[in-house]
Amino acid sequence: MRIISLVRVAPLVAALGVACQNDGLMAPRAAAPPALTARASLLPIDVLGSNHVPPGQACNSAGYHQFDFWVGNWDVRGPTGGLAGTNVVKSLLDGCVVEENWTGAGGGFGRSLNFYDAASGTWSQMWVASSGCPNGIIIVEGKFEDGAMTMRGRKVQPAGFLHGPPCAAPPGFTTFARNTLIRWTPLESGSVLQQFTASINDAPLPLPPPATPTAGLLYNRVATVTPLNPPDPSVCPTSVAAHQFDFMIGSWDVHQGNGNGSQGTVTYSKSMHDCLIEEHLRGPGKYEGLSYNSFDPYTQMWHRTYLDTDGTRLLLAGKLVDGSMVLSGPKQGAPGDSLRVTWIPDGANRVVQRWEVSHGGADWSNARELVYTRQ
Repeated sequence: MRIISLVRVAPLVAALGVACQNDGLMAPRAAAPPALTARASLLPIDVLGSNHVPPGQACNSAGYHQFDFWVGNWDVRGPTGGLAGTNVVKSLLDGCVVEENWTGAGGGFGRSLNFYDAASGTWSQMWVASSGCPNGIIIVEGKFEDGAMTMRGRKVQPAGFLHGPPCAAPPGFTTFARNTLIRWTPLESGSVLQQFTASINDAPLPLPPPATPTAGLLYNRVATVTPLNPPDPSVCPTSVAAHQFDFMIGSWDVHQGNGNGSQGTVTYSKSMHDCLIEEHLRGPGKYEGLSYNSFDPYTQMWHRTYLDTDGTRLLLAGKLVDGSMVLSGPKQGAPGDSLRVTWIPDGANRVVQRWEVSHGGADWSNARELVYTRQ
């Protein structure tokens, strides 16, 4: 058994990115869907099965605030007391989202989105680092229980695929899985302890040691974080795959399926050396949505986390297929059902976004479309 300890500091590494393979077929173009109502979010609610909620009301329940103890400005110190980094953790979207903004004293930056799913009582986190490798993306899920927030995750490299140095798997592996556990514990002092453990393949995940100030990263609350200017090398600028979603970069008007009647606006922008594409969406009734989109060189997949003021959470993954980005994942609150979202470029200034649902693995159906026109 090989156990690996983790510290949340973006690694000082660089490697060549590897492009995805196009291995799927596009679905036929769907008929024009019914018009979305003026108060609807910019998600096709007949597909999602969700309802628009008045501003500030969707995330009022106690579950959404279980992670509020992490919100604030923090100087973060390692087990020996030295400054490991700083973190600015914010509450966004009417309290529906907790966003992390990490700066590592030894190098690199990282950001994460954290969100509660009331249907399952679980929290999830999508972490994106500016390095792009080897842990450029970490996706974990878990609960607040026994006085701590504990999340776990697992990701697997494609069969036969291994990163080259310095992102290589251990010698002798043709497939390689990485398991991660992260725990945040609020301490009586007002500080927060963050702990990490990891294992590979089928080795069990060890639990962190008891929560003492020297047993992980110690978050000390401050009015203003210590200024840092760390070195920040990255693989993402030279990665072909990291640029596959660039056709969405810019500001867009969002329309109903017939292409008429703009409902709102959305902006896709890049940050952290092109490792992260961030989406900000605004619609009727003060609706807002936020997403992180990033290519994971470990799994050779794109990952997307979308969150909004309606309390909706979408966790999707997929690839570029024949020039279109095709991502899928579980439908929130509907066990066994899946969503597929496809971004289809139609020239430089128009993109069709298609939403489809699959019930229990059956054929994809109930297609709805939104149209994006560049501002």
